[in-house]
Amino acid sequence: MTKLGLDTLGFKEYSKENILNANFVLVKIYSIQGFALEESEESNETSLMQYGDNCIAVIGNSINKISQILFSDNFVEDEELWKKENKTSSPFLFIKYGSTQFHQLEGGHRKVNNETLIIYDGFPNARKELEIWENTDLCSIITAISSQLSSTEQIIDVLPVSRNILGRTDEGVALEDIKIEMHGNASSSYMLKIDKLNTLLKASSTLYNKLDEKSSRSFYTAINEKDKLKQFLYFIFFIERYTHQTFKKIDFQSLVDKSNNNSVRSSKSFLNSLSELAKEAKNLTQRFHWCSIFIWRLEDSDIKSFQYFKKTRDRISHGEDFFSLRLSEA
Repeated sequence: MTKLGLDTLGFKEYSKENILNANFVLVKIYSIQGFALEESEESNETSLMQYGDNCIAVIGNSINKISQILFSDNFVEDEELWKKENKTSSPFLFIKYGSTQFHQLEGGHRKVNNETLIIYDGFPNARKELEIWENTDLCSIITAISSQLSSTEQIIDVLPVSRNILGRTDEGVALEDIKIEMHGNASSSYMLKIDKLNTLLKASSTLYNKLDEKSSRSFYTAINEKDKLKQFLYFIFFIERYTHQTFKKIDFQSLVDKSNNNSVRSSKSFLNSLSELAKEAKNLTQRFHWCSIFIWRLEDSDIKSFQYFKKTRDRISHGEDFFSLRLSEA
């Protein structure tokens, strides 16, 4: 942006001798569609869940109440107006990432708005640090949380609502850099208790440590993709990558030994033969079935859904089903 443009927006250029030290956090807010959070007398928010060294997640009905827990301050002045403007609804998943490291700005363009110091592109290194985390670890966190929430009685959608970069100087002055992404979606829901949600978040934290970046990136991209066809393909990419990743980690001999502590020799021989056969699996369908036998606890309906999605993906790749899928969205 030109100097004239910055002046028009009310920014003032400071000399390099005027040094500012600040640290930053990235705040991502998601609307969770598919259940309503059942409020309790003790708390209307989940416990704080840690992911890695510098990330915290919490779910609740009020973003201001969550913000009070994390920052001792409201997130917005009028929460109902904020929800209306962003075409969104509770419950909300609130994710905060940031380190205690301070970044330095020499001069730069600044202005004050309601006691908050607004900086124009003054901390590129801080932004880069947050963006790197967002493009790596956040993918696995959202994948882990989404998969655990979807293990409930109804399909769950985790929809991105806002992305905010918040900062504070070493003197305690608030800094702000905000970008809002608006999404809206209508869905039915059922009630989910805080205790159940805490259990799911804890499970997602465990799962997060087992996910790899490449698999999670496909899932995260799918969540943020508006085009339904592309979204479907990204979800299939995730299933494919995660299946191959899981299959390669199967210790067949260990599983056979554990299954035969009290078994007769004939049963052990059968399972040994079965594991040898499984090792030869090469394609996605074969490996998915073996993972479902040895690792995952899947229902018949899950396997049938996979077969349907895999068949649909194959038909799309051969140009057979592309237009029918497009028409079904109309």
